[in-house]
Amino acid sequence: VGTLAMARAEARSLVRGARLWLMAAAAVGAGMAAFLYLSIGHYAAHDPNSVPPRFLAHGIGTVVLAVLLVGVVLLGSDAGARHRREGIAEALHCRPCSNLALVAGRCIALVFVGWMVTAAYCVLAQTAGLVGDYRGGAALALEPWSLAKFTFVDAPAALAFWGALTVALGLSPAGARIHRDVRAARRA
Repeated sequence: VGTLAMARAEARSLVRGARLWLMAAAAVGAGMAAFLYLSIGHYAAHDPNSVPPRFLAHGIGTVVLAVLLVGVVLLGSDAGARHRREGIAEALHCRPCSNLALVAGRCIALVFVGWMVTAAYCVLAQTAGLVGDYRGGAALALEPWSLAKFTFVDAPAALAFWGALTVALGLSPAGARIHRDVRAARRA
């Protein structure tokens, strides 16, 4: 079983869970709320010196990315329990794979799923901005280069760092001790 097969299986497992969809709704909702808040504030101010929200894609994206990173950390730290709960652990024991393929597949799946949420937000915000701009409303289309940099440079780098850190900590002895303490606290 290769790394991409593990990534595909992990992504499929993540997409089936409700936690991912809750995280995605929270991230997209927070980003759209920030975008609409800044758009309405700029529209109502009638101040030509204020910066329109179309140039604040990185600032609005920071809100989305903060919620996503919390979600990636929570999803990544729960991977072992999810594998036992969904029977993936038994499948891995039947057809073993290398530790590197397992860890890299987990990390790739976390980054890919998080990036898909980021891309969905960017498409939704740009569509809302284009519709608002066309209809003469408060929302304006985001600046395309700023949005592209956020989508293809900033978000994947942050997601990859936090995803790898979470997976690495989950494999360390300290991570195992933390998981054991959390399980003991849940039982009590």
